[in-house]
Amino acid sequence: MDEREKDTREKIEALKAALARTGAAEELYEQHRIAEVALDFRQSDEIAGLPPVDEALVDELRALSLEALKRAATGGHTDAAIGLARRVLQHEDSELAGAAWPALTRQAAADESGALDVLISYMWTRGLGGPDGSDGDEDEARAAAVRAAEKGNADGLFEAAVLVGRSDPDAGRAYNAKAAALGQPRAMFNEGYYAETGDRVPQDDAVAFQWYRKAADLGHVKAGALVGIKCYQGRGHARDPEIITQYLGIAQSGGFPWASLAEVLAVSDEEIAEMRAIAGIEEDDYDPYGDADEDDEDEDDEDAEGEDMDDEDVDEKN
Repeated sequence: MDEREKDTREKIEALKAALARTGAAEELYEQHRIAEVALDFRQSDEIAGLPPVDEALVDELRALSLEALKRAATGGHTDAAIGLARRVLQHEDSELAGAAWPALTRQAAADESGALDVLISYMWTRGLGGPDGSDGDEDEARAAAVRAAEKGNADGLFEAAVLVGRSDPDAGRAYNAKAAALGQPRAMFNEGYYAETGDRVPQDDAVAFQWYRKAADLGHVKAGALVGIKCYQGRGHARDPEIITQYLGIAQSGGFPWASLAEVLAVSDEEIAEMRAIAGIEEDDYDPYGDADEDDEDEDDEDAEGEDMDDEDVDEKN
């Protein structure tokens, strides 16, 4: 028995012991987290050139880890409930959604951060809400987002901006402004879009540039592309090779097809080549998205389209 198999067996036994005890939500959640780290390593074994650990053992560890997460959430552990909701969304698992629903809704009421309300809003939007885990309801999604917003949750404020804004644009804009002030990247992107287009605010390229730059600094790759392109064009900021290099680099490393966006913004092929030269980006650098981004709902072929729902946090590990 190698060390990896031994480690897997030890974690299985630790989970079984924790599950055999009652009222141990914190211990269950901790054992779940430890098991998830081990499962991540087992997934990377092949990449490392290692022979796989017995698949049956790994499957048993995975099942016990999920059971521990469910039990911890049912026991009132807020982080476990958040992790469980994210698991539902990651896998679009309606069966798990229905089983988790009572624990999620109960914990959401007690969760002062609003994080669970946001995830429940996503579940309603994706057709994973309700006791059966198969209901979609925009009214319920909006109500959950507003609850999160009222708790001061930045993602909840952004979600409320989207959902409330469909029927009440002014209220939606107010939610977006609050989300942007709290550092929500997509809300910041939208504020840049409003300033750039003069959408119910004075048109101001400099203000737009500042908002896009703030969003890009938080990892928003389309905002990074716009900062680099607009800096090259001298729109909102004087041309600065360091800024062009930094922010086109954010877009490039994030797989965003910034050159295609530049074409939409009426940048010539010669100018795109100059931008590549400034930023040190080779023309044949690998683009993991390729042409697929042309159809992406959040990255349409427009100057700077406002952002829709924010599901970024769903992918975080718990």
